[in-house]
Amino acid sequence: MQNSGKTVLGFGKADGEDRAKKAVEQALNTPLLERSIKGARKILMNITSGNDIRLEEISQIATAVAKSSENPDLFLAWGTVFEETKFENPEDFEQKGSCVKVYLIATDFGD
Repeated sequence: MQNSGKTVLGFGKADGEDRAKKAVEQALNTPLLERSIKGARKILMNITSGNDIRLEEISQIATAVAKSSENPDLFLAWGTVFEETKFENPEDFEQKGSCVKVYLIATDFGD
């Protein structure tokens, strides 16, 4: 990402139903983004969640980010971090699950 010009940051966090979709939408529309990620050639993405995240959710997040860049030559580097989720009442985990956090750093824009 060195010498890649302007950089924009995004962050989203959500839990409950559709948590992956909500978190990535927040990350793509966060006030930290002075512009959209459209045209970015390089994006570094981190997904932080409990160990209950499903591959389908990770795929949903990565696909949304790639589509938003609208760049067929996008280099998307991503990773995951698993946080231990603690609930006072074990039933809370079954009802709520853990939250999903999406962090984005987009750079190397075409303009």
